[in-house]
Amino acid sequence: MNDNSLLRHFDGRWRELKAAIAELKHDVNRVARQERAELAASVPVYAALVDRPAAGQLGRLCAVTATGKLYFDTGSVWKEVSLL
Repeated sequence: MNDNSLLRHFDGRWRELKAAIAELKHDVNRVARQERAELAASVPVYAALVDRPAAGQLGRLCAVTATGKLYFDTGSVWKEVSLL
């Protein structure tokens, strides 16, 4: 194999790999968008703190638009989630 044919072979493989990587990135982004949408749909949103249901189901999340905060049900109380 001479230098030109080796270069053409490498260039062809490189282009194939770049296309495969681009396709993988697209697939990963699509799955990530879907997972974010599913998560967002699973977190109920309430206008005010008083609109939340009573605590008592460990693990529930809810968002409150009046405070702009996320709350976690500990099983006995709603606790504000600290992201920092």
